[in-house]
Amino acid sequence: MNCINLTFSRYFHLSFLILLCLPLECILKSRSEMYSKLYQKSGYSRILSEKLNNEGFIKDSELIEAELENWDNIKCRMNQIWEDTKYNMISRWSDKSTHVTHSKWIKNNMDNMLKKMQIEFNNYMESLYIMFLKQIELLKKNKESKERWNIWMRFMEWKENEKEKFGKWLKKRDELWEEWMDMLMESVDYNVHRGKR
Repeated sequence: MNCINLTFSRYFHLSFLILLCLPLECILKSRSEMYSKLYQKSGYSRILSEKLNNEGFIKDSELIEAELENWDNIKCRMNQIWEDTKYNMISRWSDKSTHVTHSKWIKNNMDNMLKKMQIEFNNYMESLYIMFLKQIELLKKNKESKERWNIWMRFMEWKENEKEKFGKWLKKRDELWEEWMDMLMESVDYNVHRGKR
């Protein structure tokens, strides 16, 4: 599926805005035009946008389908953020290692560290998807429940928390990369000085 050009935060805030105004049974027809504009502006679920415009309401099942549909966009965005982070880390390493003579040994170490981080990212995304599906299943089971509104709000809060966790996860990997670079450079400097004795 093609990636929609949608920032990570915009998606969460948009979803939250939609649900804030979502009554217990349907969205009032008078709000249909406003929601249509929101959807169109973000590119988020053209089908729902048309339905709001024509009928003035959305069923829970349709909103759940939109969440499932948009997972691919979220995954795509997170992958892109991770790729950008890796590119930045590799660029910093390239700048630091230009004068290093033990390049092959160091390159292997850095490559291994990058592979390890990629495995961690893949595991992170897999775990996140499992949690997402559990949240969706909970929403499906409680479409007719009196607690439906609270469950939707907890779902939105969960997504906000996961967005924050992902930012912290990226920051931690960036810090680990910096520490690893410094450690390798110190090791090279130490060995070079030993060789001069």
